[in-house]
Amino acid sequence: MPREPSGRAGSRMLIAAGIAAGLLYLAGAAALGTPLRAEDNGAAQLARTAAAKGCQAGPTDYVAGYFAPGDALSGVFWCRANLDDLDPQFLIIVVDQHARRPLSCPDTMRSVNRPLGLRILRDAQVPLSWFHSPSDWEKTGPVGRHTTGPIIDTGDGGIGEQWICHDGAWLLHVYH
Repeated sequence: MPREPSGRAGSRMLIAAGIAAGLLYLAGAAALGTPLRAEDNGAAQLARTAAAKGCQAGPTDYVAGYFAPGDALSGVFWCRANLDDLDPQFLIIVVDQHARRPLSCPDTMRSVNRPLGLRILRDAQVPLSWFHSPSDWEKTGPVGRHTTGPIIDTGDGGIGEQWICHDGAWLLHVYH
């Protein structure tokens, strides 16, 4: 039977959890997307999701409604995958709480660059041939076809990444 933390270790855990929750709420409130509301326990739920997916820091820039603008059961956020300032790594995570999971791609992607913002493009018609497999840059999307679903855009000021779920795999377009 696991022991409950006590003494200094327990205090450190409580302080760390409180700081993380506060920072998470403030980050969500200042994000480009939909602000997190403490009253619906969204911040705590996202923090648990982030930790489960390998985030070493809380979620940043949460945007609700990945599948549709009013869809409260889906969204996107990014986080730090490590805390190394010399070689920072970032994850982009799609939250999908639907009973029948409409997302055919994995819910976690490793970003090539630091996300500068976060938004979901719904009506963009971008050639799929501009997109590459993140694991094999020689492999591109099909020529003559365009995006037909939500695009996750992590850019700002003309620099960023766009992610599209196509045939069960993520394709990536880095732009500048």
